[in-house]
This record gives sequence, structure tokens and C-alpha cells, in this order.
Amino acid sequence: MKDKLVDYWETENRLYDTYPNYCHYSTQLVFNKYFRDIKRKKILDIGCGHGAMMNFFKKKGAIVKGVDLSPEAVSYSRSIGLDVIQADCRKLPLPNNSFDIVFSLGVVEHFDETVESIEEHLRVCKPNGKIVIIVPHHTSLSYFGAVIWKYVRWGVKYGLMTTIGKAYTKDCFNDILIKAGCKNIKILPYFGSAPFKVFTNKLNKRLAYLIENSWYSKNFGHLLFSISSKMTSSVG
Repeated sequence: MKDKLVDYWETENRLYDTYPNYCHYSTQLVFNKYFRDIKRKKILDIGCGHGAMMNFFKKKGAIVKGVDLSPEAVSYSRSIGLDVIQADCRKLPLPNNSFDIVFSLGVVEHFDETVESIEEHLRVCKPNGKIVIIVPHHTSLSYFGAVIWKYVRWGVKYGLMTTIGKAYTKDCFNDILIKAGCKNIKILPYFGSAPFKVFTNKLNKRLAYLIENSWYSKNFGHLLFSISSKMTSSVG
């Protein structure tokens, strides 16, 4: 029987094919704020899905490798020329100290071994590298709206941990990152993209800018963008 987590994400990935920038437009803007130049940097995208963020990194000149639990996602990503392997992020089949940036979006909240997964992020990251982990923001009306919508669509079939995962306050996720071995932690709430925002950006860039930089987005956006460094004494 297919794993529920794999089955759910294969269903979600097919949705993303309808909107190639779905849930990534805002993430790319926030990423650019902290990483202006990633040319020739080695980046690992954990939970890469169908490769939207991988393609974004590649266009900026990075050397990108992807990991995903779903055989369907791996097959699709390889078919469009991306370097992707099938693996569980809680036990990555990759060597220590390999990547300049280790990135994951909406991954570590979907199982109990969150700290162990972040430790794996750290293990494969170079000592002077950066860890970028994005998770749901608990203090957000947008997040609770997503909970209701996803529960109606998928929750009964797959369960809430699979479809929604855990959500965190800034302080709570900061503590988890410290426990895993991260340092120099910054956490920024932001309002992740939806088709509405991509549509808004195309029609009215000023309006899109106002949405991105609104008081609500900066304080109660439904995602937390965390960027941290690897402690020299941490795993790996």
C-alpha cells in the first residue's frame, strides 16, 4: 500500500502543475532578500516536488540537487532535466558538508521527527553554509483558513498531519532550530503566494508590492521563513 504522505504529495504536485508559480512567488522574493548572488553555489532542495524552486535556483546560476519522497515527483523532475533523487529527508543518502545552502519548503512539519530532519539539513550543509527552512505560521488567519480548506479537501482521506502538518510561532520554531543545532537564526513571517498574488503581480505590480510589504504579511503571514547557520559543533 502506498504511503499516505507520498500519495498526498503526488496529488498536491499535480495541482502545482496547474499553477507553475503556486506557493513560490513570494518565497522567491524573500529568498532574494537574503541571497542576492547564488551563482555557482551548491543548493540542496529537500522536498523539491516538481522542481519549481529548483528551476528558480538554476536560473540564478546555482548548482542544484533535489530530494523528494515521491517517485512520481522524482520521475517528473528528472524528465525536465533536474538532478533529483528519491529519499526521506529524515535520513538523507548524501555525504556530510556537501552544500552551501540547504533549503526546504513545507517539509519538516509533516512528521514527528522534525528535529531529526533539521539535523539532517545541518549534516549535509557545509560548516559555513546556510539553512533555509519554511514552515506554517501558527499565528495567522491565513493558516487557519488553509487548515479548514485542506481538511475539507484532503483531511478525511489522509489525516491532518499529512495534509496540514504542525504550525509554529516564531519563538517555538526558534527553539526547535536551536535544539537541532542551528545558530544565527532569523525568522520572518510572510504571506506565501497563491494564484491570486501571481495574477495581481501580472496586472498591477504596485498592488503586489503592497501585499508583500503589508503590516499583516510581516507580522502574521501564513509562512515562517527561517534562515540560520550551522554550528561548528553540530551534527556532521
